Amino acid sequence: YGSNIDRKTVKDEGTATDHDWQFESFVWAEDGTTAKVNLVCDNDAEHSKQVDAEISSEYTPATCEDDAYTTYTATYEGESDENVVTEADTAVGHNWQFESFEWAEDGTTAKVALVCANDESHTTKVDADMSSEYSPATCNEDAYTVYTATYEDEIDENVVYDSDSATGHDWGDWELLDNETHIRYCLNDDEHYQTGDHTIIVYVDSYPDYDYPNLYHCWNVKACSVCGAVLDRSMEYTVVDPDPCEHVYHIDTIITDATCAKEGECIMVCEKCGDKIHDTLSATGNHVDADNSGKCDTCNTKMTGGSHCKYCGKIHGGAFGWLTKFFHSILAIFVR
Repeated sequence: YGSNIDRKTVKDEGTATDHDWQFESFVWAEDGTTAKVNLVCDNDAEHSKQVDAEISSEYTPATCEDDAYTTYTATYEGESDENVVTEADTAVGHNWQFESFEWAEDGTTAKVALVCANDESHTTKVDADMSSEYSPATCNEDAYTVYTATYEDEIDENVVYDSDSATGHDWGDWELLDNETHIRYCLNDDEHYQTGDHTIIVYVDSYPDYDYPNLYHCWNVKACSVCGAVLDRSMEYTVVDPDPCEHVYHIDTIITDATCAKEGECIMVCEKCGDKIHDTLSATGNHVDADNSGKCDTCNTKMTGGSHCKYCGKIHGGAFGWLTKFFHSILAIFVR
């Protein structure tokens, strides 16, 4: 038995509607440089299609740390998507250049600040190579250590003072430098020295003659009282010294006259050998009250009846007081 089927499509009066395409997604090509846009019909989700997306691109060259790349941007109406494609140009690496040393707070270590010559926004810090040299305390400086930071050809130093303080100078004896100056050196450091002008003194130096023991050769010596250096020495005379000499001294020169209450000064010379000594003159004790005030005109000592002689006790006053005063002055010389 066979049957024949005949089908017939009858169109209704309603007409077909247009697609209402809506964005669904971007589909990037395998090389990442182009893209398609997936669209789906809002009236019937089973209806879909693809169209080419609009493509723009931006190239970013290689940097110190990143390879070169191109950013491709796909757009469709208000939609957009980006895809990054790495290029053949690889990262160039940093080109570090020295900028400065940065010392730690204690001054014993340092960091090196570096900046990339390819991109100044790239910076870094590394440890500097360190060395140190200790200098002990000296006469006038405290102990210190010099810390040296190095990086390639760059060098910087920092001084840190230690706890050992300066020792001070320990001066040695004065020595002759020249005819006008003497010098002394520090025993702690002979590079430290002081100089000063000579303080001149003059004295007589003598030595006995070998053939005539009582004959002395006398030298006038010019020397410095500070360093002891003899600056000039000249023989001017000889002296015969009796052995022994029983000195007989008498007044040679009066330096200061004696008064009634105050001693004087004089130079005494031996009439045998010429030896000279410094001596004192006794106070005369001869108070004078010429104005009859009852007190000595010289020392203001209280008196009665005129001036008194300390040798005989008599009063110098009266009509012939000047004569007795002269007599007692002569007496005072022989008694002295």
